Amino acid sequence: MKTRKKMYLVAICLIAVMSLSSCLDAIQHITINSKGDIELSFMLTISKSLFAMGGSQGESLEDSFTEDVIDPDELSAMIPQATKVDARLIDSDVDYGYHFKFTIPRNFQPQDDTPMVPRINWDNIEILLGMPTPEAEKGETAEPGPTDEMDEMGEAIFSSAKYKVQISKKLLEQASKAYVRTASGEITNVDLVDLGDTYLVNLPMLMIMGNEEETYLVFEY
Repeated sequence: MKTRKKMYLVAICLIAVMSLSSCLDAIQHITINSKGDIELSFMLTISKSLFAMGGSQGESLEDSFTEDVIDPDELSAMIPQATKVDARLIDSDVDYGYHFKFTIPRNFQPQDDTPMVPRINWDNIEILLGMPTPEAEKGETAEPGPTDEMDEMGEAIFSSAKYKVQISKKLLEQASKAYVRTASGEITNVDLVDLGDTYLVNLPMLMIMGNEEETYLVFEY
């Protein structure tokens, strides 16, 4: 849980100091490796040129990212079955960000609160995307303050940002549709794009960041 909070917090902090949401790129890829295990990767990058154009109020990309990159030990603690865990910074002439990946057994069934890892059921595959806020878990309402201001700014910026999820047909041979389901049962249908060897879903970032309850991406067979 701590790792997932950190991942989303990094995105919020970085975007909050920018005026251009198009500089954010988030993508998750799920496939099967040569040994038959599930391999997952996640990448979050910021365009250096657009970050500079947006204005950072003296905050550098290095300052924003360096202390918040996911530690492989944290990911291993959150998902004990994960192996070959790797996390690294991305620092090219074009982008700055981080990428991490790990492998889990094909037959591993994650708990309800395990993020990113596909849960394979008889009629679908589910992936946990969102999580309850601490206030929602306690049945409380957050007090007004800087956090609310950050939420308003984040909502405005995240309104056009996308989170891309790719799942290989090595794992999901055939899918009839995709949708987002909240823990309370609310369903939002999303477009399922067939790319030949993978399926792609483009999710509004607000669908992940703005929900006050656990949110799952579901691929139906």
